[in-house]
Amino acid sequence: MDDILRHFAIEKVHSGVYCKKNWLKQKQKQKQKQTAILSSINPTTEEVLGAVTLADEKDYDEMMVGARESFLTWRTVPAPARGELVRLIANKLRDEKDALGTLVSLEMGKSKTEGDG
Repeated sequence: MDDILRHFAIEKVHSGVYCKKNWLKQKQKQKQKQTAILSSINPTTEEVLGAVTLADEKDYDEMMVGARESFLTWRTVPAPARGELVRLIANKLRDEKDALGTLVSLEMGKSKTEGDG
């Protein structure tokens, strides 16, 4: 299991907020209050696979500003170029099918075949 988490650079406690090409991990460490955490548990073994920190209102607002800025840039990219990027993403997902299927099977308590599906 640790191999698959390392493969995707998933930490034991991972930031749950991505904004402006960065995970908001650094800012969450500086907060005075306790950050809420959501754990991912294998339903078959009840083993904790990992966890993500949850966004607070400030994180959410920052993420939404970043999403809006990204949208304003993305909409200026010509449709053929956007389509090419989507194709490249699909190719990468196909390349990672085995590892992603393993991760899905761990998270959902399914067989490897079901996870691959």
